[in-house]
Amino acid sequence: WGSIALSGSRIAQIRAEGDNTWKEYNASFNTSLSNAAVFTVTGKTEQLFEIRVKAGSTFSYINVLDITSGPVVASPASLPAPVAEAELSTLRNGITPNPAKGSTRLNLDNEYKGVVAIRLLQVNGREIRRWRVTKTAQVLAQELSLAGLAQGVYLIEVQMNDRKTVFRLLKD
Repeated sequence: WGSIALSGSRIAQIRAEGDNTWKEYNASFNTSLSNAAVFTVTGKTEQLFEIRVKAGSTFSYINVLDITSGPVVASPASLPAPVAEAELSTLRNGITPNPAKGSTRLNLDNEYKGVVAIRLLQVNGREIRRWRVTKTAQVLAQELSLAGLAQGVYLIEVQMNDRKTVFRLLKD
C-alpha cells in the first residue's frame, strides 16, 4: 500500500456530516488493520461523511471502508488484537496472492453452503467480470483469472445470500 511515489505526509481527515470534529487517518503508516478512523452511527438508515486531505499533506487514500448494520456486538476494548502484517496471508477469508499477476484465489471458510456470487469491479463500481459458484463445504478456494486486466486497484465483491463482503485487490 502507499505505492504512489511522493514524499510527505498522507493524512486524510474524515467527519460525519454535522460533526464539528475531524478524525484523522494517517495512510503513511497503513501496515495493520488497527489504523482506522471509527464512527458509530445509531438511529439512522444512512449517514453522509466528509473526507479531505489534511492541509500540508501531499495526498491520502482510504483502502477499506467497513459498514456494519445492526446492534453493536463488541466494544473496541473487547475486540481481538490487530493481526500483524506478516500474518495476514493466513486469514481464513480473503484473496491471495495480493498483489496478484495472472490470477488470485478467493478463500472462504464459513458455515454457509449455497450459491456464491462473485463480481470483479473497477473502483468506480463498474463490473468487469462475474462468477457464480456453489459452496458445498466449510471451505471454498476459488481461483479467479485476472488475464487481460490492466495493472491497478480492483474490488472483489462476494455475496452469500444477504451477506456481502468486498476485498481490495492490487493487480501487478
